[in-house]
Amino acid sequence: MMPHLPLKRFGAARSPCKLNGYSHSRSRISVEFRHPPTQDSSVWLWLTNLTGGALNALGDIVAQLNHNVKTRNTHDKHENWDPVRTARFFIFGASISPFLGRWNAFLERKFPLRAAGAKLSLNALSKRVACDQIIMAPIGLVAFISTMGVLEGRSREQITQKFKDMFVPTLRTNWTVWPALQTLNFTLVPLPLRVPFQSTCGVFWTLYLSTVNAREENKQDREIAMRRTLG
Repeated sequence: MMPHLPLKRFGAARSPCKLNGYSHSRSRISVEFRHPPTQDSSVWLWLTNLTGGALNALGDIVAQLNHNVKTRNTHDKHENWDPVRTARFFIFGASISPFLGRWNAFLERKFPLRAAGAKLSLNALSKRVACDQIIMAPIGLVAFISTMGVLEGRSREQITQKFKDMFVPTLRTNWTVWPALQTLNFTLVPLPLRVPFQSTCGVFWTLYLSTVNAREENKQDREIAMRRTLG
């Protein structure tokens, strides 16, 4: 007699390795679906860069509109929207966003605000804000003035004059606005969203920077035109 062989259920003969691979793929997709892209992912990096550039450009557009509204009933020259100027702000915003992301990650590691189960450390928070404003604020302003000068085609002497006219007053204004905003940013906003938060608040800051930079740009253009006239 032939030995009795137990019947196998449909699908029971699938390869264990295939089953394990299928299960692993499902678990990986499930994890990626439940958790948004992290700060180190390429998708999030591109999104952050584009957001920073777009919001910076928006700030410049608002500044140009604001200038035209203010000069509507005056003798000052009414200027059309300058897309090249807006493009310069987009380039700067998109370029500096990755550095801001790495800087925020460094502050998160260097000055942890909460230990496991502990309350918010005001000492660590004050150190984080102070470090941000004493180190990154001047660096960011230097990057802004330099980048704008280069993209505008200014000479080294003109960029140096920009620093003399803009750096100290703009840094003082920065210190009256950004410490409070960064305190909110560090305490309430998750790490991957801090650069977009800065960029959103930065629309109004860019409006100020754009106005100051345009004033300096017009001043240098008038000086160049005067030298050509006298020469």
